[in-house]
Parts: sequence; C-alpha cells; structure tokens
Amino acid sequence: MEVARLILNYIEVLIWPTVLLFALVSFKKPIVSLLGTVGELSVGGDKGFKLKMQAIQKAAGATNSESEDSQRGVDLSEIILSLPDNDFIFLDSLAEHPQKNTYFPTTGQEYRHFQSLADYGVFNRKSLSEFELTEIGKQILENVK
Repeated sequence: MEVARLILNYIEVLIWPTVLLFALVSFKKPIVSLLGTVGELSVGGDKGFKLKMQAIQKAAGATNSESEDSQRGVDLSEIILSLPDNDFIFLDSLAEHPQKNTYFPTTGQEYRHFQSLADYGVFNRKSLSEFELTEIGKQILENVK
C-alpha cells in the first residue's frame, strides 16, 4: 500500500513536466517560427534607438563643454536609454515645437505618453490632465532638438 502511494505521488509530481515536454516536442516548429517572429518586433524600431543615441551624444557633449561632473551626464544617459522607444519618439515630436513648462494632453494616446514619461521623471503630474516638465525633462528636450 505504501509503495503504491509513493508511485502515485511520483506520477502526480511528474505529470505536468511530462505534458509540457510532450507539447514542446510536438509543436517545436510552430513555436520556433513564432519566437522568430516575436524576436523581430520592435515598437520604436531603429528610429527610436537612433534618436536616443543622438540625444546621449549631445548630453555628453554638453556635459563636457560645461565642465560639469560626469555623474549628471551618466544619469541623463541612463534615463534616456531607459525610456521606451515610442515615448522617446513622442518627446522628439514635442521638441519640434516651442518648449512649454506645462502640457495638456488632448488625446488618450498623448495622455498615455505623458503618464509613462511622468513615471520616468520627465514630467510631473500636476492634476488629472496637466503635466509639468521637470528639470530632467528640460535637459532631455534640449538634447533631442
């Protein structure tokens, strides 16, 4: 009786890994092709990455020319790199217009961008539909121009 219970416990523990292994082996080709497709997706594409690199280079140049400590430049670079590509592209579109201290999103898409950028410290949320540019945000916009 005890041996039967032990065998049953082993079967209960091993059933899901066995089913998972069977599914992976059975559906190997579709899984590989799906992972290949997912690996090619990019939200901002090369444009977002190129814009980030240009802004980082400008920030590094501005830091060196102003003879400020390099820690501030590194922090700004880290923030720029951590921003999602689609939000950085949105910042690039904001930089094309005259810089304001306060922004009011007019669409749901803009609101999501402002909210996401507020999470990274680029904007402060003053009210439900009012976002104020922070010092870091001002520096990033200056480097995006």
